[in-house]
Amino acid sequence: MESEQSPALGDSTGILSYLSRLDLYKSEKPYRCSIDPWHVPNGKVSNIVTTACPVEINNIRDHEVHFTTDIHGFELWEHATSVPLEDFKQDEEVPAKYLSECEALLKGHFRAFRVHVFNHTYRNAEASRDLRSSLEEPRLLPPALLAHVDQTENGARMRAMHHLPTEVLPLLKSRFRIINIWRPLISPVQDHALAVCDYRSTDRADYVATDIVSPSYQGEQYTMYHNENHRWWYADSMREDEIVFLKCYDSLAENDPSIARNCPHSSFEWYKSRGVSKPRRSIEIRALVFS
Repeated sequence: MESEQSPALGDSTGILSYLSRLDLYKSEKPYRCSIDPWHVPNGKVSNIVTTACPVEINNIRDHEVHFTTDIHGFELWEHATSVPLEDFKQDEEVPAKYLSECEALLKGHFRAFRVHVFNHTYRNAEASRDLRSSLEEPRLLPPALLAHVDQTENGARMRAMHHLPTEVLPLLKSRFRIINIWRPLISPVQDHALAVCDYRSTDRADYVATDIVSPSYQGEQYTMYHNENHRWWYADSMREDEIVFLKCYDSLAENDPSIARNCPHSSFEWYKSRGVSKPRRSIEIRALVFS
């Protein structure tokens, strides 16, 4: 991983990883694969090269602005779960009660008539960063240290067609969004906090379509090039009774430039150490939302 220098490195400086601007990507699409390419001579699981960039990351709690998914691409929301934290076991499925809570929350918050939760990811700062380990523990991953958006526009439509093949055509006539619900499973979050980027500070040239290949699905997400105009935010000391809504796609935004298309996001590390803290644990639910 390469690095960039910044003239001003202060207490609000975090280190984010971006896709490196390589000539390679002019002829080869970035990709990440969780299938070991044992049958391909000199095969690689990824061609992604990253650059570590110091960026200013502002605390949402210090500002009176109410961030929303329509304008900024993300939203901090207070929402306690009735599921005990000890029931979130990273080697098992998500408790059905929690999935029902998330579906009800998304329906109410986004005035949706149909919500389909299609997958989830547990993240633990102590988990292995070996891509091959995801074959053995596909839902237990380390914090994502790369600025990205989970789906491209094409990837979002592929998701809808894959998960709701018999319903998708009439559903796509409505407003279609992919929304993630990110929740910490420890409190407070100090280690590898979640950073979110104000969509309005991005440029279309910052987004690089990237293939994501797993044993069960091939999708497409955006990885991000660095842009000094990016405005990054985080919520200091997030608690288990708080969530972040992350927008990954919005069909309305394709025809209305006032609507945020998505929210680039990543975990990050502080440039200046803030002392010893508990390793971050979190769960992220991803859903198709029709309204």
